[in-house]
Amino acid sequence: MLEIKPIESLEEISHLKQAYFAQATAPLDGMWHFGFAPMSAHFGFYEQETLVGFCCVNDEGYLLQFYLAIDAKTDAKELFTLIAEQNSTVIGDVKGAFVSTAEPQYLSLCLDNSSASKVNALMYQQIKRSIDNKEGELELKLAEPEQLSTFVEFAATNIGAPEQ
Repeated sequence: MLEIKPIESLEEISHLKQAYFAQATAPLDGMWHFGFAPMSAHFGFYEQETLVGFCCVNDEGYLLQFYLAIDAKTDAKELFTLIAEQNSTVIGDVKGAFVSTAEPQYLSLCLDNSSASKVNALMYQQIKRSIDNKEGELELKLAEPEQLSTFVEFAATNIGAPEQ
């Protein structure tokens, strides 16, 4: 049987946080995971008094992280659904979740339990270019003062003034 308990110290789940980050398919937002997440309420998932997972919920009621170890006997989808449908008296109200596409397991659970989704940010990882590929390289030059009026005219014609 699974028991959900508040986590008093993040040190208790440090090994699970490492496993959580290791399953990411790309680097995650450091400010998000090391700034906002630590300020949130954390809850541990225990099987027979053994810590097998965790989640954290911010003050506004949004799930920021969810992790269940692969060797846990609890079904991740059932547990996530229990939390998402607000059936955990320990965790309480959950309005929604924030998740990155670099967190495929957590993202899948979120999508399976959502009626709508919204993109709040796009993050990209640069693909390494081949050293031999010189095609398409542009040389950048510092603009000369006498070119300024041409650049301003180009911007006004092609970009337009910002909307007020």
